[in-house]
Amino acid sequence: CTLPDTLTTYRVFAVAADKSGSRFGSQEGGIQVNQPVMLSAGTPLFMSVGDKLQLPVTVTNNTAAEGTWQVQLEGSGTPQQVTIPAGGSTTVVFEVAPQQAGTHTCRWVASGGSGQDAAEGSFAVRHPAPLLKEAHHLVLEPGQNELVPQKLLAQELATAPGCELELLVSANPLLHLQGAVDFLLQQPEWPFLERQASALLPWLLYDRLAPLCPRMAQTPAEQVERTIARTVENLLKYQNADGGLPFSAAAGESNPWVSAHVAMVLRMAEERGHTLPWARWYKLQDYLTRADLSAAHPLTRYEAARALQNREAQRDALKAALAGTEPGWQCSGSVRQDIEFLEYLRTNNDGRHEAFLRWIRSRAADDRHHSSWRSAWSLYALMTYVGNSPGAQVNAILRLPHGIALLDRGVYRVKNPGMDTAYVSLRGTIYAVLRAKAQPQQTDYPGVTEKGLQMTRVYEKQGEDGIWREATGFAVGDVVRVSLTCAKAGEQELHHLVLEDYLPACMEAINPAVPSQAAGLEPLSWSECLDHREYLADRVRGFCTRWAGRDAVNLRYYARVKRAGTATAPPAQAQLFYEPQVYGLSASAGVTASDRSADHPEP
Repeated sequence: CTLPDTLTTYRVFAVAADKSGSRFGSQEGGIQVNQPVMLSAGTPLFMSVGDKLQLPVTVTNNTAAEGTWQVQLEGSGTPQQVTIPAGGSTTVVFEVAPQQAGTHTCRWVASGGSGQDAAEGSFAVRHPAPLLKEAHHLVLEPGQNELVPQKLLAQELATAPGCELELLVSANPLLHLQGAVDFLLQQPEWPFLERQASALLPWLLYDRLAPLCPRMAQTPAEQVERTIARTVENLLKYQNADGGLPFSAAAGESNPWVSAHVAMVLRMAEERGHTLPWARWYKLQDYLTRADLSAAHPLTRYEAARALQNREAQRDALKAALAGTEPGWQCSGSVRQDIEFLEYLRTNNDGRHEAFLRWIRSRAADDRHHSSWRSAWSLYALMTYVGNSPGAQVNAILRLPHGIALLDRGVYRVKNPGMDTAYVSLRGTIYAVLRAKAQPQQTDYPGVTEKGLQMTRVYEKQGEDGIWREATGFAVGDVVRVSLTCAKAGEQELHHLVLEDYLPACMEAINPAVPSQAAGLEPLSWSECLDHREYLADRVRGFCTRWAGRDAVNLRYYARVKRAGTATAPPAQAQLFYEPQVYGLSASAGVTASDRSADHPEP
């Protein structure tokens, strides 16, 4: 028979039986298909520009006689001659040093009197520096300020070739809260009542948000009314006999925090003309009137007072939240900014627009990284400012390099914004978001780069005495302990920190969740605030949702040296995911890996 052109082992089954069916039998066998000579290449998972690795290729002689072959890496120059006994194999090594980023392909060819073979392998070649990003939220007033990207961005980003710029502008102030809106709109059908109530707020601002949100703009007003009515019904159908609401749809005892939050959202829905089930709505208000909230969070007391329309209690709760004197109830970050804005609106009739601009500027970050409760507070502060009326049509004029742009409540995307171009408001208040990303020209980072965070990295190997010591020179097979430390200035609470460490091409990370990789290694500790870790082909990541206090964040992991050569370890990076201009880079490192046995390199 003719076998397919595939190098593998085929299983053959034969079954026989006589005509009577009383006698039968079966037999199984195998046929191995191979070539006279076979190549097996050890291509890496990745490399960096400037690396030099010794890549092995194994040559196997499948004939019954000794043979000689010429083995060559295409484009590398001189071939290597090998003589292999019958049924034997040997490994030869070629140096590979890619000079540009992209996909690199290596092709080895073996030729001789007893046949020939070829092997090919491709891998990614990366730029030896991390991708840098920045995002800026700005407010432009006529004759007061201008937006020049080059002046806002860090020098290494502004001077990077091919820096990608995105500039969004609008006369709609909600542009700066679009992250909070998107976060709430993308909430799945959670059984948690707080999240359901928070997700209702964008629909209560439908007339103002639709120009900014494609999903809302495509939703007919009739469907919006049905969505609001359905959500109100879902929230109140889990009401307990005492009038309060449980934490989730799975029922349970009434939760004062959830009850107050849902009641405040329902009050805002009622103020905007939506009908509530009177009996259950009255019962929820009665529960809040009877509940003892003296030990509750000041903002829970505020939400209850807002639902009950008790202005004096609202005032006292806001003051308590801002004072931060009650143990465990300090308010920080964006929520504190929201409360300060609300307190100003409560106590001042003049300067509301200026206070709003200060509030918007103070945020200067994408709100999508906050929780549903935090995002809801941002929208609540905005709803308090805009009031119940839909508001008059607003417009503004932005000066462009070759003309002007008329802005309204929608979003205008500036095409190909120039790095040194000045964007100025000619009329009206303009809200802008500038985003930039690029690979910096700099590839050598001899020291630490601090942009709000400080990142350090240490490589260690274990000596014969069992002590781990810092090192940059290793041998194939060594286990390396990698320690990352991220520090911040002060005690400001930060959110969504990402630690990302790019491995040198001679190493592969050891995943402690895989027993075959981590066997015999002592477990490593890391900061408790790290929620999640990822072990990828070329990097290790750690994620921290909330970073409070002064303590540094530590992440440690093991790596194993797999290939000989010299490789660059790009800087380890710490960055706030939604505020990418806040970051830190460790020093880059040059790593040398030697081969333990020149006669038998590890493939």
